[in-house]
Amino acid sequence: MDEKIQKKYLLLKVGVISLAILILALWAFNLKNVWLADQKLAPSENNEEWADLKTSLDKTLVNVKSQVDNIQKTKEAAKKTADQALLTGLLEETEKRASAIASSTVATSSATSSNVTATTTPSPVGSTNNCPEYIDCMPTIGATRPCQIPVGCEGITQIAY
Repeated sequence: MDEKIQKKYLLLKVGVISLAILILALWAFNLKNVWLADQKLAPSENNEEWADLKTSLDKTLVNVKSQVDNIQKTKEAAKKTADQALLTGLLEETEKRASAIASSTVATSSATSSNVTATTTPSPVGSTNNCPEYIDCMPTIGATRPCQIPVGCEGITQIAY
């Protein structure tokens, strides 16, 4: 009985293997025909479509590139004009302040030259020039404090945080 079962298994294995080989052979034989049919039909239709698609994409890319170049040029031009306006404003403000300082130094020098008894030693802090010793800039609740050093007190007044 054992031999009969072994023969059945052997016969079953041979049948399954031969069936698998037959299916693979038919599939491989048919596969050549499928590729030939695709090659005959596809090139004429697809080449025209690909050419049309390529030309339209080329046109679109050229348009996009020109628009990007125009945007970059306008940004550069705007930046140059803004930089030029900033420099012009800085120069005007510097000239105003220089003329104000020059006029105040001329007035001060004329006053000190007319006053022969002027002292050459610096005066103590806050005694004659009304400059505070320090400005308290600590944040508080309520009204905000001004944290600017008065004009003329730059070397005397300290800011305390």
